[in-house]
Amino acid sequence: MKFLRYILLLASATSLLFAAACSSSDDPELTTGQKMSKTWVITSGAPVDATGFEITFTTDDAGLPATYSVTPAGLDGLGMKPNYYSTTNSGSWEFNASETEITFEAGGAGESVVSVSGISETTLTLSWTAPKDLDKTAEEPYTYQLSPKN
Repeated sequence: MKFLRYILLLASATSLLFAAACSSSDDPELTTGQKMSKTWVITSGAPVDATGFEITFTTDDAGLPATYSVTPAGLDGLGMKPNYYSTTNSGSWEFNASETEITFEAGGAGESVVSVSGISETTLTLSWTAPKDLDKTAEEPYTYQLSPKN
C-alpha cells in the first residue's frame, strides 16, 4: 500500500513538471515588424477622410521589415500616402534603430519617413508631414490610427 502511494506521488510530481515545461512563457516574443506584418486600415485620423486606405507590411523569415503595399482608396494627391515621394504604392520599408520611424524606399529617389507609435498587434499610429511642394495646400501633419483589416 505504501508503495502504491509513492508511485502516485511520483506520477503527480512528474505530471506537474511536464505541465510547467509546456508553459506559454517559452513562446518567442514577436518582433515589432512581425506585429505589423498584416494589412491595416485607417480607423480614424486627420486632416482628411481616408476611408478605404489600406497598407500591408510584410517581414522576412527573421521578422525584419521587408515590403509594403498601399491601396490609397479615398485619398487623392501625393501628400495623402505615407510614401509621398514615390511614384508607386509598393516597395521596401525599414525601421530606424529605436523603431519610432519607418523609412519607405531607404536610399532611393522615393525615400520618405513617417513617425510610428502605438505599435501592437491591434493598433498602429502613423504620422507625417507632406512638404508643401507636394501637398500644395499646406505643410500640415497627417496622423492616422490604423487597425488590422478583418
